[in-house]
Amino acid sequence: MLVVNLVQNLVAQTLSGEEEYAVHKFVNQSSVDYDENDSGEIWDSVMCDNFKHDLALFYLKLQAKFLLPATVVQKIAEEITPINGLNQEYVLSTAKQKLSLLGMCSESVNSILDELKGSDLLSLCNQTDF
Repeated sequence: MLVVNLVQNLVAQTLSGEEEYAVHKFVNQSSVDYDENDSGEIWDSVMCDNFKHDLALFYLKLQAKFLLPATVVQKIAEEITPINGLNQEYVLSTAKQKLSLLGMCSESVNSILDELKGSDLLSLCNQTDF
């Protein structure tokens, strides 16, 4: 159901010429370039939207280009989430160790780690209905 919702959300959008180029580039080369000079809240919002868009295109590509049934694509989405969770645990553990070694107080470290936990886009996208 998640994959269907992501794809429906993607199809429902009206794409500009630039977005169509990005979609074409992603589908044909599996990558979209982003301008990393932007910053702040707008950048976070754009990155989140771009991530959702690219994830939906990835799932759509599995189904349309590689002819995988929707149930298989859904299972892939479900199986990626726990793997990503393990990666997140590793990253957070490493960050905690490094920040502690730098002498940061535990309150600051925990605040930073909480912020990082909330920015796991893959888990957010795979657990959200659109």
